[in-house]
Amino acid sequence: MKKTRSLNAERIKLMTELGIASINRCTKDEEDAITEVQKQGYPIPDGIFAKKDGKYYKCTYDEISDAEITKLLTYRVVSYLRIIRTSVIGFGIIVSALLIYIAVILTSGI
Repeated sequence: MKKTRSLNAERIKLMTELGIASINRCTKDEEDAITEVQKQGYPIPDGIFAKKDGKYYKCTYDEISDAEITKLLTYRVVSYLRIIRTSVIGFGIIVSALLIYIAVILTSGI
């Protein structure tokens, strides 16, 4: 049960980062109902969780189709690949400059 909760929390976190879901604070009536359910010994319902401040929050999913989610993920992957490519090119330029600098120092006889 603990592992499922941590996977659920990770899934909710990723979905909010992608803009597929949002996290909203529960109303007072919802918080009272959740407290009552917990007093009866039942677990908190899926999509609802408590933060460190002691308040309850719920995850609401945006109305988005699987095709749109796939497109969004594809665009994110392309964006991340561009960032990686730029980083590798920058790293290559820095390493090349250092190697040229070292070669110049070694050939100058210092």
